[in-house]
Order: sequence, then C-alpha cells, then structure tokens
Amino acid sequence: MGLTAVRDLIARGGDDALQGVDLIIGASYTPDDTLSTMPAVVQRTFGIEDARVYFLSTACSSFISSLELAKLMLGAGEAQRALIVVSEHNSFYSDDADRMSGHLWGDGAAAVVVSSDPQGAQFSLDYVRSRGVACAGKGPEAIALRPAEGASGLVMAEGRDVFAQACVYLVEEVNHGLEQLGLQVEDIDWLVPHQANLRILRRVAQTLNLPEDRCVVTVNELGNTGCASIPISIDRVLGDIKAGDRIAATAFGGGYSCGVAMLTRLASPV
Repeated sequence: MGLTAVRDLIARGGDDALQGVDLIIGASYTPDDTLSTMPAVVQRTFGIEDARVYFLSTACSSFISSLELAKLMLGAGEAQRALIVVSEHNSFYSDDADRMSGHLWGDGAAAVVVSSDPQGAQFSLDYVRSRGVACAGKGPEAIALRPAEGASGLVMAEGRDVFAQACVYLVEEVNHGLEQLGLQVEDIDWLVPHQANLRILRRVAQTLNLPEDRCVVTVNELGNTGCASIPISIDRVLGDIKAGDRIAATAFGGGYSCGVAMLTRLASPV
C-alpha cells in the first residue's frame, strides 16, 4: 500500500515528484517486515539513492511525528526534501471477532513530500509537535499489538481509557497549536483528527465548540486507518479547502502518544 501511495503521488505530481528527495520516513505500527522495512523498499523501488532512511512508529500519531522529524531535519539543513510514507495494514493483525475493537480497523496508506523550497507546495506547515504521554491513564497497558499472537495480536484491553484519554489529548493538542500561533478556535477552518472512532471525533469537536461540519470524518467509511488517517482525510476534502484555510490536524495513539500539526492551504503553487 505504501508503494501504491508513492505511485499515486508521482501520478499527481509528475515525474519530478521525487526529484531531490534526500530523506525518506516510513511510518507504521503494522509492518509486514521489521528488518527490510517499508521505507527501505520505497527507496529501492523508486531508485532514491543517497537518502537518509528512517522507519518510525508512535502508533496512530506517527504521521505527526514524521512531519515533526522532517521539519527538524529540513530546518537544520540536514535534508532538502523529505518523502513521508504512512501505511497501516490493520486487517493483517486484527480479529473481526474481537467485540471491543475488531470492527473499528481499516487499511490505508498515503505519501507526501515536505520541502524546504515552497515552490509548488500545497500547504505551509506552520507548527508541529508530537510527544509521548505514556504516564497518562492506563498507558501502554491499554492497547497492544503483539505479532507473535497472530490474528488476535491487535487488542484494545482498556477501550474506555483509550476513549477518555483521546478526548482529552486531542483537544489539548489543538489548543496548544492555536496558542503557539496566537490563534483562536474560530480561526480553524478544518479540524482533521486521527480517525479513531466517530464518538471521539464528535466529542472533540463539541469540546472545542466547533461545528461538526468543520470536522473531517472518514472513519464511518474507511474505519480507523491508523497513522494514515490524517493525510487520507485531508485528501478526501482537498478540493473543498480554499487558499488561506487553516487546518488543525491532531492525533492520539497507543502507548500513549499525541501530537498536532497546524497547516495553511497556500494559493496556487508559488
């Protein structure tokens, strides 16, 4: 799926879409190989030589963490163009018979390029941070994926705690991002939460006092696509996002982890 996402990126951006990529970040908590990892396969498949290659997982927050790593590397002058590929194969690890969470999961992938050169960019990355919050609630006990346990490896033992903590930290991260930029909730045009479940999304929008029509929802159609859910959800409404629109993307992941990315849609490619 990650390779397909990169091919789609090339189809949309043309043959130069990967030109100058010198950093590849692949993110997933559902890998099919933990040694020859997905970003390594991406590098070889698309012939991206002499690039830094990282495989990263902060559970469902991994896309936000990948954006943060890319921004830090670009800002330090250690890279010029980063290819981020996020892919989740939840159905490989989940069990549909699991009454707690088996029905929630979905599969999906996305690929984006983050560049220090704004030429052709669709969004500016105004602020991003991710962090671990393993000391909150049940922490690492709440949800686990142990591949040795086969199809039942993806287990949410403490679903109520996951729900409660997600509702707190998704809101907290959005408010933090707004504070860093000197903005108010009213300045958010699009709220794009990690698509955990519909009840969480509605609670977060309600707590932030945002109309539900500003909250992008794909979980009802695609399920919980893990760390890929934020870029997938943005792509689903891309045609409706106008120049100057502000996006607050926020995630909460197992372990626990959380993060926020504040984006602005740019005018026609600069």
